[in-house]
Parts: sequence; C-alpha cells; structure tokens
Amino acid sequence: PSGPIDQDASASLQEKLKDWSFFDSSLVSAGRDSALISLRLDAGCSLEEREEALSLMRASVDRNMAELGLNLPVHYAGEPVLSLEMGTRIAADLARLSPIALIVVLLILAFSLRSIPGVIGTLLTVVLAVGGTFGLMAWLGRPIMIVSSAIPVFMIAMGSAYGIHIVSRYSLLAGEGADSARAAIGSISDVGRAVALAALTTMGGFVALGVNEIIPVRDFGLFTAFGILVALIASLTVVPLLMFLFSRRSQTKARSGGRDLISGAIRTMAVFCIKRRRIFLSLLAALVLAFVSLSVTGLKVEMDSVSLFPESSDVRLDDAYFSQEFGGTHTIS
Repeated sequence: PSGPIDQDASASLQEKLKDWSFFDSSLVSAGRDSALISLRLDAGCSLEEREEALSLMRASVDRNMAELGLNLPVHYAGEPVLSLEMGTRIAADLARLSPIALIVVLLILAFSLRSIPGVIGTLLTVVLAVGGTFGLMAWLGRPIMIVSSAIPVFMIAMGSAYGIHIVSRYSLLAGEGADSARAAIGSISDVGRAVALAALTTMGGFVALGVNEIIPVRDFGLFTAFGILVALIASLTVVPLLMFLFSRRSQTKARSGGRDLISGAIRTMAVFCIKRRRIFLSLLAALVLAFVSLSVTGLKVEMDSVSLFPESSDVRLDDAYFSQEFGGTHTIS
C-alpha cells in the first residue's frame, strides 16, 4: 500500500499472492514474473482519444521506468493498440499498393489499346472514381476500415473496364473510316447501354451490402457503389471526349492491327468451346461441383484481427505473450 519498493515489499507481495488465486493469469502471470496494468477506456471514446490515451500511457511507462532505473520488457496489447497499428498499416498499404495497381493497369492498357488518349481517359476515370469515393467518405466523416481500404483496387479494376469498352468501340469505328465526331457518338450509342447495365448491376450487388449489420461492410458496399457510378459517368463522358479531341485516324488504323494477337486468342478459345462443347460443359460442371463442395465444407467464419498482421510484427508477438501469460486480449462479441 505504501513505502519503498524493495526486497521486503516484494516478498510480502509474493506471500499475499499465494492466497489471491483470483489474480493468477489475470493481473499476475502464472510464473509471477509479469504484472498486468489494465487501462479501460470509455466505450464511446473517439479514435483520436484512444490514440492520445495510448500515447500518454506509453510516455508514462517510459518516464517511470527511467526514474526507477529499470530496464524491463514492456508489452502493449488490446483493442486501442490494435486499431492504431491497423490504421497505420492501412495508410501505408494504400500509399504503396494503389500506385502499383495503377502501373499494372497502365501497362495492360498501353499494350491492348495502343491509344494515348484512350489510356489517359481510362486512367482519369479511375482517378475520378477513387477521388470521388474517398472525398465523399471524408465529407461524411466515415473512416477507412480494413474492408474499405480495398476500394481503390476495386475502382481501378472496374472503372478501367468501362473505359476500355468505349475506347475499343471508338477504335473500331474510326478504323472503318468514321471521323472523330461520328466515332465518339457511335461508341456511346453502340456500347453505352451495355456499359451502363453492367455498371448498374454491379452497383446493385454492392448496394445490397447496405443492409448488413456490420458497419464497415455496409460502408464498403455503399461507397463502392458510389465510386462505380462516378466511373460510369466518367466513362460515358470523359473518355469519348478525349478520344474525340486527341485521336487521329492514322493512329487508329495503326492501332487497330495491334490487337490481332489478343483477338485471335479469344477467337480460338471461343471456337474450342463451341466445337468441344461436351468436353467443355463436362469440365465446367466438374469445376462448379468442386468449388461448391469446397465452399460448403472448407469455409471458416471468424474475426481475429490480430491474425491479419505478420507473425513477426510487435502486435502479433505482444498479443501472443498476453495469451500465454494472462487471459488474452480478445473480447466476447
């Protein structure tokens, strides 16, 4: 209760702990070599308040350790520690993975479309979709969670697909002799409806997540649907406008021959499926049966946020220490 921390005080505490079995593996480890300090935060505190509390706790521990001249290992675990580390890693992943995905899409577009305005228009569609989605999230005050951190990659994949259809149709019409204006208008009238229906059905699937009881999943569905809408509008306006302004018929003719390899491969695959339809349908049925069987028997439903971190990370190692020496860090939900 008071007095100096010396050998006598330590021996007295060790003696009392023999009769206080309630504290075993809760506040004191089974080996009596670790003590747990539990800091409980209010359930309604914000992310900024949790970050400040964790920062103050670390500073207090470091200050007291220095004043006492102690050099002991200190482990931190719990939901605030986990959420703070997760937020840091999500930000790092967004900064690292989004440019990589853009570069990959840029190379594929450059190889397949062979059109500078087409590539720029498609990439601009993606940028508008990602920027519009995250801008709406910021305006509404919604944080980026684990699930919603995947939105940029989804936008890159789906947003570029809509622009590719417009650019391909424009190139085909221009290669057949249509001028820029007729090719731009024709690309919208020919494939615009198909692109719109593809986007709307995709939006419907994501909007359906809006009834999910898990808020991060709900946000992911609704904001991804909004991003798809932005990508659709940009594909039907920005892409044909750029093709109209910057494309030349000579470039289009040179470009149209560059897709023979891809077109030939697709045509060969289609012919094989038609001529060998019995073999193809048998393989398809076997694959469907195998996938359904695996999904029914092999799927596991769980939510262990700690397992999302690398095994060598401090978060994973500290959590394992708490699980081994104390009662763990997971809460019943």
